[in-house]
Amino acid sequence: MRVVCSKAGGDGDVDPDEIIVRVKGDVALIIPPVSTIAQLRKAINAAFTMKQDLTKKLKFNLKNSNFSIEASSPKDAECSSLYDYFEDEATQEIDDLNIPKNDKAKMREKLATQRLIERQMISFQYSDLEDADIPQERELLLNFEKKVELRTKIVVDIIFFVKPTTTLKDFYKNSITFVRQQYDEMKAMMLHFLTVDETKLHLPSVYHFRPKPVWPDFLSIMYPLALSDVELTDYRKSVLEEYNRVYKYTLPTDRPYIRKANRYKFPDEISKLLINPHVGLKRLFTDGQIGLVSGNYAYHHYMQDGIDDNGWGCAYRSLQTIISWFSMQGYIEIEKVPDHKTIQKTLVEVGDKEPSFVGTRKWIGSQEVGYVLNQLYGITSKTMFVSNGKELASKGRELLNHFETNGTPVMIGGGVLAHTILGVDFNEKNGDLAFLILDPHYTGGEDLSIVQKKGWCGWKLPDFWDPHSFYNCCLPQRAETF
Repeated sequence: MRVVCSKAGGDGDVDPDEIIVRVKGDVALIIPPVSTIAQLRKAINAAFTMKQDLTKKLKFNLKNSNFSIEASSPKDAECSSLYDYFEDEATQEIDDLNIPKNDKAKMREKLATQRLIERQMISFQYSDLEDADIPQERELLLNFEKKVELRTKIVVDIIFFVKPTTTLKDFYKNSITFVRQQYDEMKAMMLHFLTVDETKLHLPSVYHFRPKPVWPDFLSIMYPLALSDVELTDYRKSVLEEYNRVYKYTLPTDRPYIRKANRYKFPDEISKLLINPHVGLKRLFTDGQIGLVSGNYAYHHYMQDGIDDNGWGCAYRSLQTIISWFSMQGYIEIEKVPDHKTIQKTLVEVGDKEPSFVGTRKWIGSQEVGYVLNQLYGITSKTMFVSNGKELASKGRELLNHFETNGTPVMIGGGVLAHTILGVDFNEKNGDLAFLILDPHYTGGEDLSIVQKKGWCGWKLPDFWDPHSFYNCCLPQRAETF
């Protein structure tokens, strides 16, 4: 087993001048029939040795483009020229314009230059699949009596960095080196887990992590596809021990930085919902102490998912935002956040509501939010009570401590309204206090400009709260877990 840093031989420091490159490959892994574990080990070694030999003939295809590079290709050009071959919606819009070809060429050149300035990620693909229907198995059950051939697709997934001036010759050479390195990682992982469990062959999958600010670069780790984060706890610890031994950065053991669920999401994998809409907002004070939500979350609000919850679903949406935070930080593994009916059914299960509550348009409050978090995911919460909106002005220190120690979004309910608190700006000397509010009552589209300019996400002073309503806050607690 070996931890793979995305910069081979590097220390994890990122050069802002470099371009991120991602290479993915669909690879056929075929292991002939064997009758013993020892023979299987030899067969696995032989299969990957063959893959290593074939790397000399690999052809890398630029994603969404007709451009490719292989051993016989001219390679004097620089990596910056790869942006000239991009084909996507932006280039298609240019091609569809009713203007002279020279003008189109100039627009394409300007677009490629802008992409170079932004250092947009460059993606390549390759495949050695002769049988397009070969499936990607999660694991293969072993039966030595039947002596069957083992067939599966495995996916190579490499992240590395290049300078714009790197020649395509060096780029191709480095790509081959990294592919060969990942084959070694896959083989090592399969052999390791074959020692742990001789009844099945665990198949590898690559997970990329970017645990800022602890580690400023990508960290790529091989995990068995079929095993959950809980089942991989001991393996992750061994990965972390080697990671801390090899690299100068040290990941703490009380955060789920390298859980599968916390893998890095690339642009084409990110939810269509707005992520972290508070980023870029200007603070109201300059001399206070800021405590903010730590990590990523999705903005859930009225009218999403085809559900018309205008006027009654604000607390449900705040709860969904909180759950998205726990999911995106890797504390829980979920396909999607629970919908309104699931939330209602959960409250019936815990005895808080009658069965007739399911399917209604009735509100829920901060205590119900805490019940659902605990019942569905085992998340504990603290509750803060205030008798009226004015009293919230005295809770600056308590909320600041929450964001410094837990960093989770806070649901606050008062009167008939619910909001999500994402942070506070507190001056202990003069008592100045501002709340960073995410408002679930927004009914528009996922437009960050509108959300910020219209104040649906923004800093609010204490007079934002109703002085005649009492408020309850649900403060979810982040567990110390690995």
